[in-house]
Amino acid sequence: MSQKSNPTRKSATLPLAFAFGASMLAMGIHSYLALNGYKLKAGVGEKSLCNINSLFNCDTVALSPYADFLGVPMAIWGATTNLVLTAVIVFFWLQLSKNPARLAARALWLACLIAGASLVMAFISTTVLHSYCLFCIFTYVLSAIQWIAVWKIQSPNPWGELADDFKSAAQPPFGLALTWLAIPALSFLAHAAISDSYSPANSRTIITEALRDWQTSPARDFTEQGLTMYHGTGSPRMVIVEFADYLCPHCRHAAPLIHNFIETRNDVQLIFKPFPLDGTCNAGAGFKQKGDGLRCRLAATVLCAEKIGHEGWKANDWIFDHQQSLSVDSFPMDLQQVAQLTNLPVEQLKTCVDSSEIADAISKMTGEGNNAKINGTPSFFVSGRRLNGAQFFPVLDAAYRSLKD
Repeated sequence: MSQKSNPTRKSATLPLAFAFGASMLAMGIHSYLALNGYKLKAGVGEKSLCNINSLFNCDTVALSPYADFLGVPMAIWGATTNLVLTAVIVFFWLQLSKNPARLAARALWLACLIAGASLVMAFISTTVLHSYCLFCIFTYVLSAIQWIAVWKIQSPNPWGELADDFKSAAQPPFGLALTWLAIPALSFLAHAAISDSYSPANSRTIITEALRDWQTSPARDFTEQGLTMYHGTGSPRMVIVEFADYLCPHCRHAAPLIHNFIETRNDVQLIFKPFPLDGTCNAGAGFKQKGDGLRCRLAATVLCAEKIGHEGWKANDWIFDHQQSLSVDSFPMDLQQVAQLTNLPVEQLKTCVDSSEIADAISKMTGEGNNAKINGTPSFFVSGRRLNGAQFFPVLDAAYRSLKD
């Protein structure tokens, strides 16, 4: 193709600026999503900035089975592909190639790849996950801007240039082949480097041993005593029973992980049982000393919200979100906040929290936990067997995959 048929550097400046800016922004967003995903899976991350509700929830998307490709987060693939596209744009802009039309065609290859991946992920979010990542949506818009901007710098026959570029992929200087190979090479290198930062060096051994311990541990039949809160399908392949305390920081970190795990898998169910670490309502041998009763009252609040209006999960989420500010003195006001959030009569909620029925329900649930020899929270039982592991999310995912095999 003739170099003269290509747009001049001056006429291409504006679309190049748009393509460059969109690629840099997309690279930054993908990097944030990738790092946050690693932190979430390692149990050290907070909620993403773009978590608004169950419909717009970046963490739900990040923890779904569709968030990885070949074991590498899609966000890493997005960041590296945009990095390579940025490099191609810079080479074209600075006229560092003897064949700018061919380089422009290569940029079009990459822009098409990014736009295609955006369409696929948008389709999955809409039809499978029913949840959207706002930052991801922004990258979809950026991919459209990239494609339009890159199209503007093409020669009059871009498809011919694409075909010629493809035909010469296996010929020196192997430009197209090296461009495509750079993406997986950078992706796997970045994944290895970042995952090592958030996982112990022997993480695979930890996961394997935790999975083996789970598979060989005795199975328990947890009866549905008292009020029971469910999340997930009614015909599950995997049933997770969780015992948690509302003032336990580890329980607060685990809560979004578990809920997002279930939201993105239609054959998993969670059965939640409050397990206050306070002798006031927990007769376990390890809780002989009575505390201030706040843990018990928080558990009662959630169970009452479920009993009165089936709003237990709303109360559960609010309490975990405000965990660090909860106290005995603030409890009356906190109860009003929960009543307002759940649209439940505050006086009815107060009466329920102090009722013997709820006290008996908590006693039965803590009794189940004590019989299972729980001495800390959160404690999880998957398909009746206790699941341990410092790398909890990878262990849970491994257990899930083993049940599907």
